[in-house]
Amino acid sequence: MLKDIVGLKKNMQRQINLYISKFAKNIEQPLCGHRDASWMAAPPWLSDYTSVKDICNQDEVECWKGDSISHRDIVASGVLTVKHVGVVGYRLNCGSDAQAIVNLADRWGMPLFFPFKKHWNLKSLIQEITLGPTVISRQNRRRAVLLGSSNVGFYHFLTEVVGDWWFLKKMGFNKDSFDLFIIHDGGKTWQKNILDLLDIEKDKIRSSFGFREKDIDLVIPYRGKGSPLNVPSWTCRALCEEIGVQESQKKGYRKVYISRKDATRRRMVNEAVLTGKLEKIGFEIVECENLNVREQQDLFGSAKIIVAGHGAALTNLVWCPENALVLDIHQESPAVPCFKILGEQSRIKYVPIFNAAEEIYRYGDWKISEKAVEMILDEVAVAP
Repeated sequence: MLKDIVGLKKNMQRQINLYISKFAKNIEQPLCGHRDASWMAAPPWLSDYTSVKDICNQDEVECWKGDSISHRDIVASGVLTVKHVGVVGYRLNCGSDAQAIVNLADRWGMPLFFPFKKHWNLKSLIQEITLGPTVISRQNRRRAVLLGSSNVGFYHFLTEVVGDWWFLKKMGFNKDSFDLFIIHDGGKTWQKNILDLLDIEKDKIRSSFGFREKDIDLVIPYRGKGSPLNVPSWTCRALCEEIGVQESQKKGYRKVYISRKDATRRRMVNEAVLTGKLEKIGFEIVECENLNVREQQDLFGSAKIIVAGHGAALTNLVWCPENALVLDIHQESPAVPCFKILGEQSRIKYVPIFNAAEEIYRYGDWKISEKAVEMILDEVAVAP
């Protein structure tokens, strides 16, 4: 009897693996082409992106990372609506890099392949969504929208959740269009700050980390998400229109160094070598971890020079006054160009500093080199 059960489970796993491999080369089709799906194409200007290839051609240097195989490009932008969907959301891990993974199933309980994630948990679908056809009348079904991708860090949450909501509004949707807002989040205070700024009704918000629902009509802003290598050309505009600071608040007089010393990874272990010199020329040393979203906006909105190690806090450069100077210290080269792209959209002066550190430690901690310190001081010295 036990052997029969084990054999049945192995056979089921083989069938799942076959199902995955069958569609692995074209992961979008089972969702976009599903019988219960409808598609609303976005106009060309909403489908415009700046890619790492554009940046490399512009700079004519080999300092930026190429395309990553862990992310899929979305070849078309629009709004996808899938009826009779079952949703299972869960937390991939509990660390600082926790991801909100959403699995979808159709009305027959079969998995729908969702492109905005890196990981699968098809077991959760089988366990938590009963197999077999089920249809609830449209009057009783709820309409939900899924905002964001599987990444829940500051950069991704801000650009993808806020970006998705702005994108939907440009496509003709509003708050009354949905009964539920399923948000990829991690329960962080700053995430709640951002959702408050979006003015979405709190009783409609559901975290995808613990969301379980069967037979809903799911609306998905379908566009490139999850990769810092391909950034929508309207990202800065979207953030500023939805939750931005007023131009009158941008004064541009402070010199600020953003520290990561209390972060869980990618810390500059010899930071004092740099901060000691910067403090002597009037720099404030600030940690964004201690600031709410509005305080971070005020900080960057009042800065004329920002120096920071490469990290999510630099997403805030979109609030900087025009022509502000932002120095982004990369631990190594080639590097990710997302902040360079945002800097160009924001019309600031973005300068990457490539550290070429000899030592990289556990958790990505690193040492800044003497050469990088000199480069930073030189850039600051000639800044207007």
